[in-house]
Amino acid sequence: MFLTNPVCTNKEVLKGICVARAGSMIAVRSLGAGKMSEAQLEFRFEAKRWYHVVLTHSTGSALAPAWVRLFVNGTLEASERFKYPKV
Repeated sequence: MFLTNPVCTNKEVLKGICVARAGSMIAVRSLGAGKMSEAQLEFRFEAKRWYHVVLTHSTGSALAPAWVRLFVNGTLEASERFKYPKV
């Protein structure tokens, strides 16, 4: 289930990467060339606290899959396989 952000759910409008947060989930969606890929990464954020949040994406290769990784305050907190968008 992806978050209900209208920008992230309208395939005709967006091509590329869309990121949204709800509760403890960071949802990442790629749209392009009529195909969609999505990943959900979990991290429990505390209210009234600042975080340095970074998402990285590796494109992968014939021998290695593509990944999206979530770093919080410099520490790898979650990762999931994620196809690179073709636009």
